[in-house]
Amino acid sequence: MITSLCLRDVSVKIHTADGTPRPILNHINATCQQGERIGLLGRNGSGKSTLARLLAGLERATGGKIQKLPSRARVMLLLQRPEEHFSRATVLAEVASYAPKRIDSPTIYALLEKVGLSSKLAARSPRFLSTGQQRQVAIACALATQSSLLVLDEPMAGLDMVGRSLVRETLSQLDPERGRILFIISHHPDDLMGVVEQFWILDQGNLLYNGPLQNTPLAALAACLSPTDPSLFYALRRLESRDIPLPSEAYGYQTPQGLAAILSDVAEKYL
Repeated sequence: MITSLCLRDVSVKIHTADGTPRPILNHINATCQQGERIGLLGRNGSGKSTLARLLAGLERATGGKIQKLPSRARVMLLLQRPEEHFSRATVLAEVASYAPKRIDSPTIYALLEKVGLSSKLAARSPRFLSTGQQRQVAIACALATQSSLLVLDEPMAGLDMVGRSLVRETLSQLDPERGRILFIISHHPDDLMGVVEQFWILDQGNLLYNGPLQNTPLAALAACLSPTDPSLFYALRRLESRDIPLPSEAYGYQTPQGLAAILSDVAEKYL
């Protein structure tokens, strides 16, 4: 079981068509420990996917070092829109195909229930489920790998509100079983409410911040959001920066709707 992950001065450069080196990641230094849940945030082109591939061992750093303890700990990268890669006739067979060794049906039923799906869906084709349910199946597949480091690349991309709620609830209810480290890549902090405890924020290949949600700097949040992108979490941090009293449950929200209600009450009282 993985006990820690450490990035020491990690950099990635590529060469353009004319041979000019172009930096993708710049001297990243960060650590995380077993059982931690981390949201990896940033705009398009910030380096999120490159960092995900590095963590999964699918790409090599051109500078620095990534150290896992133990070094042979299994890593799973779940790509965007994983439902497009389903190839089995049933949900049962799809989940079983990800296991490193033979897995019995009761174990698969338990995995489905762990991600919020009825075991009755095991005999259905994954292609005929809703997109939100397909993402839940994909998370069950990731869990079946028994990996101690899971990297989920934008698991809520392309989903409607119902699907996003399904996936968010699924991720929030995953226990830190076996000390697993969980990375979730997203464009938006609100998607990770009630799911992660820490943010790593990238901007143009630079790690602007890594630490608890409660300490996230406004400047780092602004760098990962577009100028017109509304964010309840950003509003929360702005209120806090103005010394407006916030209720103790402000950081204990589980849904955007929950935080919206808190912010509405604060705004009505103080603004």
